[in-house]
Amino acid sequence: MNGIKWGARTPTTRLWMRTRVPALTIVLVGMALGTTSPAIAQKNEPMIQHVERIPDKTNPELLYWFTSPNEIKDQAYVRDLDLIAANGTFNFTFLTQREGADFFNFAVMHPIFKDLVARAHAKGIKVGLQLWTDEKRVPSDQTQGIVVENELALDSTGQADTTVESKGVRLTGGVPRVCLRSELLHAYAFRKPADGEYIPGSVVDITGNTQTTSSTPCSVSLHIQASAKLAGLTAYIMTVHYHRYPDMFSKFMSDSFIEAMRAYKDIGFDGAALDEFGYMALRKAANEQFRGRFYTDNMAVFYKQRTGEDLIRTLFDMRYAPQGDPRPRVRAINNYFDMLRQGPLQVEQRFFQATSDIFGPQAFHGIHNTFHNRLDGDEIWSTCDNWWEVPRDYGQSDEITPYTTQLGIGLNHPKPVEYRQHYGSVRSFLENGINDARFNVRVHYHALNDEHGWGTDMRTPEMLKGVSAVEDKVRLLNYFDAPRPAMNVLYLFGYPALANWFPIASQRNDWDINGSLKAEDRAVQAWNAGYRGAFASSNLIQEGKITTDGRGGILYGGDRFTALVFIGPEYSKLSTLSMLERFVAGGGKLMLDGTATRDFSGSDIGARFNSLAQKAVAASFDVDSMSKLGVPKLAIDEGALYEDGSVVLGDLDSLLNNQPKPFSVTADGHTFSGEYMGVLAIKADADGRLLKLATGGLKELKCDGKPVVTLSSPSDVVLLRNARGSYSGIVRGDAAVIIQQH
Repeated sequence: MNGIKWGARTPTTRLWMRTRVPALTIVLVGMALGTTSPAIAQKNEPMIQHVERIPDKTNPELLYWFTSPNEIKDQAYVRDLDLIAANGTFNFTFLTQREGADFFNFAVMHPIFKDLVARAHAKGIKVGLQLWTDEKRVPSDQTQGIVVENELALDSTGQADTTVESKGVRLTGGVPRVCLRSELLHAYAFRKPADGEYIPGSVVDITGNTQTTSSTPCSVSLHIQASAKLAGLTAYIMTVHYHRYPDMFSKFMSDSFIEAMRAYKDIGFDGAALDEFGYMALRKAANEQFRGRFYTDNMAVFYKQRTGEDLIRTLFDMRYAPQGDPRPRVRAINNYFDMLRQGPLQVEQRFFQATSDIFGPQAFHGIHNTFHNRLDGDEIWSTCDNWWEVPRDYGQSDEITPYTTQLGIGLNHPKPVEYRQHYGSVRSFLENGINDARFNVRVHYHALNDEHGWGTDMRTPEMLKGVSAVEDKVRLLNYFDAPRPAMNVLYLFGYPALANWFPIASQRNDWDINGSLKAEDRAVQAWNAGYRGAFASSNLIQEGKITTDGRGGILYGGDRFTALVFIGPEYSKLSTLSMLERFVAGGGKLMLDGTATRDFSGSDIGARFNSLAQKAVAASFDVDSMSKLGVPKLAIDEGALYEDGSVVLGDLDSLLNNQPKPFSVTADGHTFSGEYMGVLAIKADADGRLLKLATGGLKELKCDGKPVVTLSSPSDVVLLRNARGSYSGIVRGDAAVIIQQH
């Protein structure tokens, strides 16, 4: 932290500096803070506000705050709230339960929250309520089940015995998640000619011939006593093991969240959040393969209503296909995962609406639902990769989410800013704060009192001072109010292709999905090569969020793309294929990665896909072939270009070392140069007139070698030019400002 001068938090002092505007030169003289300008305001004259610290504006500065017994005891939260206020950086903190605190114990938590929120509001700090699932009170008939499968041969009399234990469920608090009961779900017998196949017409339901001989909460022993006619057949046994976690399709899951918000309605929370919301977390050893699946009776009812098919039979069809006909297995896998993702999505949608209804339409909706941030890992079994679709005001993501994915998530949400929650070392926090801001991303800090060893406890002078210095510079960008970073390529991956590896066994990974797609990796590779673009899921096509305009353009989130990279077309829904066909027919440039032999229902689409592939610029992903898409590279060193032509740069070392960094950038054909600290954002018109400027530590700004803005001493500054040609803005400190227009 050498070079940064830290000061105690002081009230912002507002001083409007007004002078008459000469024809070519505007001189704005900075006066001592706390004094009053003698000038009289005149129409169209510039106004500069001198402040001791740049005020916060628009986008919340988010902080997680662990509500633990230690925070509650002796009102320790009062001390930490004073610390937050004294630092003056965070204006919105989310409370999240830890170490045994129970937000669903309304009688205990209500007076605590009432006191805490009132104190925070008095200090100008907003407070949000983050809820985890209520596992303590969930009724046993509305809990989550996991299916464990077992395959064995029936003996010469048609009998067999087996004992099956629950497996695949993640530990919670260092111990296995509580098992409630284990039972037989269903049993089939069939003739098996090869792995994953059965002789058509040979499948027999033997559930009625399978008895439970004993059971524990986590295991069940079964005896099969079928007819001797079934001797030698393969028996496929599915047991279901229920754990203390709410069923995603139950009434309890959504109702418990809404009940909690209503219990705290009078307190005046400023928002509510679900964090990494999804199914109960799974686990496996490094050398294991997960082969379980989720099941509940409520899920089966939902599945029947959605597809018209029986979920239990679908579980069987996900593992076996009639010899010579892969269609039933293809369709079963696709339908199951398509249904699975609806569980958390419908809860998120109801939670979003309830947040507005209970806490008001202005309430903040959060937080990210990215879990382990890897599409080919266990993410699909948790959030079902609904990263783009969960309803939020701001797009939100998690620690290791790459920029192309962050921007892809952000495009499906109304605010141009996206949040990335982060925890880590002091240095990593500061790097994310500056580097993310270049792409209009803000850090959601995790957490004030992180005592779990995941990251760094922020209640240290080093952390608080560092974050304060970074956020002071990022605040400048809020006044600059840039739109989204410029992007000219849309990267889409086929959700069905990710979920379904069949029939290529070599693509089946440890999490029972297609591990060969590498869609996000390919998008990142192209991004790093300079092809800036948004990465998203094909599910957005089915939801009508991604469409084509019929003129060679793909429309998503208000942006129009003429270049599309589609990774994993196998098993695409017909709506996806139709959109791709319309796109290329209108003149859009398409790069495909992978082939498609069958559609979502398993029907042959080989000829149709080959016709599409012939119109693509490439049939496989290759960075060297990206130029065929007809779009330029948009990357610039240490920064980003924006849709409106503005440029944003970021540099942490200049801030930490108190050493201004030289820059030279081109904006609308003109070269602007100077030195800055932390961040720089600039927009100009074709005549070289400065339209917007936000930067730290500026002394002089030149356009094509001629001075445009000069300050009497290096200062943080925001300048905005209005339609009449006058400037207004903010300067940190009392530096005099000279603006020259040539």
